[in-house]
Amino acid sequence: MVRICVRWLGPGVTPFAPGKDGGRDGKFAGRAACFPSASESLDGHCVLQAKHVAAPDRSCSEKEFERLLKKEHPKITRLIAAKICDHYMVFTNRKLTGGCDEKLIPALLGLGLKTAHVIGTERLHLALDDYADIRETLPNREDSVPFRFNPDDLNEVIHALHDYTADGHSTTFDSAKDFEAIKIREEKNKINGLSDTYYREVIVNNSMPHFARIEDFLKIRTML
Repeated sequence: MVRICVRWLGPGVTPFAPGKDGGRDGKFAGRAACFPSASESLDGHCVLQAKHVAAPDRSCSEKEFERLLKKEHPKITRLIAAKICDHYMVFTNRKLTGGCDEKLIPALLGLGLKTAHVIGTERLHLALDDYADIRETLPNREDSVPFRFNPDDLNEVIHALHDYTADGHSTTFDSAKDFEAIKIREEKNKINGLSDTYYREVIVNNSMPHFARIEDFLKIRTML
């Protein structure tokens, strides 16, 4: 978070040591370098907050995350009163949906902030793609095979599934159109025949970090 903020805001970003953060994991004061854009960057006191969750498949739309932010409201109000919080930026490794953003941001702005930003895993992935040198500092920087996928391969799969269901095979391939979401991880792993060890070491560490980018690609293909 801090390294990305240095690029977005500037070298004046100050991180705080672990402990009672008083609603802040970092701060910045001044004119931001390029956030949210170079032409209209933030100006004033920025408060940086990190909300990390151990399971990488979580979403900002969950009530748990909404409650976490609400617990920060009194702290944010105090910082605003002290005139050291004009802009609030919360970083999380959860997925951020448009509907969730529309719900959380107004609640934060209602406290008296000039701007509020929830930076989810999708935006963090884009930042790490832009700043390769930051990505090299991550714990998984020595992975032997970096994330790569060929859009043409996924295109072929998507069209094959479409053609198969369009040719009258819907009765034998209903799962292509009718997915039943299993929300309980343990139940999903049981159905898929995955051990807890395999789930943690392979799925969580190697696969899940790439789900958001693949999902983004599939959404784009759906709109075309």
